[in-house]
Amino acid sequence: MFSKYRIFLSIILFIYLILLAWLSLAPASTFSNSLINFPGADKIIHGIIYMFLGLLLFLFLNEVRNPSIKTNIYVFVSASGYGLLMELLQLWIRNSSRSFELADVVANCVGVVVGILSGYVVKPFLVRILNRNQD
Repeated sequence: MFSKYRIFLSIILFIYLILLAWLSLAPASTFSNSLINFPGADKIIHGIIYMFLGLLLFLFLNEVRNPSIKTNIYVFVSASGYGLLMELLQLWIRNSSRSFELADVVANCVGVVVGILSGYVVKPFLVRILNRNQD
């Protein structure tokens, strides 16, 4: 269970990071604005996307032990740092309709915190499911 769980989360996390980089760096014209079109919608999307990143990192790093403050800080810094990196890369990519926005960085950080907090709710259910499958 332990190693299969960790391998599974590693693969999901790797795929998610690649998807997140593509979503962050692809030209804005790639995505249709007709689906979600209200003020602040992109900030909500940033928060949701980084909530899942925070949750995945939380579950990956806290698979065996109980969550610690140190681990939560690591999850926050890593996931938020990745979001900041994606925003900074938008400054250097030419021919892009993307731009650095501090509000996006804040939305990413808020999403990561919500993801960490969600991990405290999701982890016990996940542990029960995995333990049930072991029997």
